[in-house]
Amino acid sequence: MLKKLMLKKLLLKPLLLKALLLMSFSFSVKASDVEALVEITRAIENYQAKFEQNIQDQFGNSKDKSSGHFIIQKPFKFVWQTESPFEQKIVSNGETLWTFDQDLDQVNIQTLNKAMGNTPVFLLGANAETLQKTFNVKQLVSGDDAAKTFELTPVEQGYAFERMLVLFKQGKLKEILLLDTLGQKTIVEFSESTQNEALDTSVFEFTVPEGVDVVDSRQKEAP
Repeated sequence: MLKKLMLKKLLLKPLLLKALLLMSFSFSVKASDVEALVEITRAIENYQAKFEQNIQDQFGNSKDKSSGHFIIQKPFKFVWQTESPFEQKIVSNGETLWTFDQDLDQVNIQTLNKAMGNTPVFLLGANAETLQKTFNVKQLVSGDDAAKTFELTPVEQGYAFERMLVLFKQGKLKEILLLDTLGQKTIVEFSESTQNEALDTSVFEFTVPEGVDVVDSRQKEAP
């Protein structure tokens, strides 16, 4: 999961709240559910939006909050820029993942394929086969024909979340809800989004600033 993401106090939106309630019932996992998700994500070549995040404990109390902007270019190039209450920049060029904590003057470098499976960004770039190997995917019932909600449950252990709900509206990513084993909710809302517009690809490269500490985790990942 994206490291150290702070979160914003929000009430659960009606559609995701309804989906959360439906999760207590039994659904059969169907290949068509995976295909329905991929049909949406296949149409997204790139996407950018503002985001607001919150984390709530099991009682619905807000613990932290943050906001910023998000850019993704398929397959796995992205920028996750937190602007408030602190500045943090996470950048991927499709191979390497940089996390720059400006307040700590520290950059952490990882190999992308070691980190990607633990992030919601994964679902926008993955194909049907990869999704099906990584998650159990279920499309949940919605009363809004323009909205589609999917529940993703990791096939293997070791993820930072137990379940993930993803809401699309009119083909655009609108909200992500992550639930962990302690009942804690991580909610991300996207607004002012644009899709499939021309992007400056240089934003997906990161130059380490002079004088900052560098933690290169790629050395530990090497066999």
